[in-house]
Amino acid sequence: MKYCNKCETSKLEVDFGKDKYKSDGLNLYCKECIKKRSAEQRKKDPEYTLEYARAYRDKNRGILRKKSALHFQKNKEE
Repeated sequence: MKYCNKCETSKLEVDFGKDKYKSDGLNLYCKECIKKRSAEQRKKDPEYTLEYARAYRDKNRGILRKKSALHFQKNKEE
């Protein structure tokens, strides 16, 4: 059991993401709280989110194309 500092409840360790810099190797906040926080940030500043995604796609275009082609080959029937 681990205590989430955000929602102030005790949860199983499986409910926490990994963080190699913490002594127990887990995040301070549970996955649900991190998910809510991320959604709020995306809603608060959607332009930043779009710009970040665009920059990521531009930087990793070759890798994303390879992944897409591989996925297409594996899932031709669908």
